[in-house]
Amino acid sequence: MSASRSSSLLGFVSCAVAALTLACGTEPPRLAGLEIISGNGQTGLVGGSLPIPLEVEGEDEDGNPIEGLALRFEVTAGGGQVRPAEVRTNREGRATAQFILGNVPGPQEVTVAGASGEVAVRFTATATGVPASVRLFAGTGQSARAGLAVATPPAVLVLDAGGRPVPGIAVSFGITEGGGSLAGSSAITGADGVATVGQWRLGVSGVNTLDAAVEGATVAGEPVTFVATTTPPGGFDLVVRFTEPPTSAQALAFARAEVRWEQVITGDESDANAAAQPQPIGIVLRDPDYFW
Repeated sequence: MSASRSSSLLGFVSCAVAALTLACGTEPPRLAGLEIISGNGQTGLVGGSLPIPLEVEGEDEDGNPIEGLALRFEVTAGGGQVRPAEVRTNREGRATAQFILGNVPGPQEVTVAGASGEVAVRFTATATGVPASVRLFAGTGQSARAGLAVATPPAVLVLDAGGRPVPGIAVSFGITEGGGSLAGSSAITGADGVATVGQWRLGVSGVNTLDAAVEGATVAGEPVTFVATTTPPGGFDLVVRFTEPPTSAQALAFARAEVRWEQVITGDESDANAAAQPQPIGIVLRDPDYFW
C-alpha cells in the first residue's frame, strides 16, 4: 500500500470515530458559561423536595448551547441531596435536577459545575421548619361601619417547634359570625412567618368573627379567632381597650358585652339624641379577667 493511500485510510478512520455532531478535524466545544434558568431562591420545608427543579444551560464562547455536556450538581451548604447528581445537557444545552432540602432549617446551596470545575453557578434555597403553632399577630378587637373594612387586616404568625418563623405556609381565613366579606381569604406566610388576609369588611351584625388555620396541617393554637364589632349608625360607640392582649374567648365576651351596652345606652337616650352621630365612650381594662 502506498504512503498516500495509507494516510487517507487513517484520516477516514479518525473522522469515523469523531463525535457525529462535530465536523471532522474540529475540537469539542469548550464550556464558557453556565446560566441559571429556573429553581433559584426557593423556600421549602426541611427534608422536602423543592417544587421547581434546578435547571441550568451550558454555553460555548459564542453563547451557543452545548449538547451532551456533563455537569455535576453538588450540595455545598445546608445538607440535603440532588437527584441525579450528574446530568448531561440536552439539545437546548440544558440540564435539570431535583433538590431535596436538608433536615436543619436555614440556608441551603447547590453548586453546578463542568468537568474541570472552572465554570460554576450556585443555587440558593431556604429550608424552614415544619409548622408547629400559629398565633394571633395583628388585627383583632377593631370596629368599623357595616360594609366597610377594618383598618388593620387580620394577620397570624406561624412558628416551628423551635419558635422560629415558618415562611411559605398557606393559611386560610374564614368568616364565622356576622356576615361581611373577605378579600384574599388564603394567604402565604412571608419570610417573617406572618400571613395577612387581604381585607375584612364587616357585616351588619354587631359582633363579627373570623377564624384562621394552617392549611393541610393541625398545629397548636388553631383556630385563631379575630373579633370585631360593627360601629352603630347612631347613639354611642362603646370602645373597650385592653392594656394586655386578651385571649380570643375574652375578646369575644367583651365584644358581645360592648354591643349590648351600646344598645342599652342608646335605648335610654331621648329621640333627639338617638339620631346624633355616635359618641365614643372609652373603657380601659387592665386585667381582662375582670369586667368593668
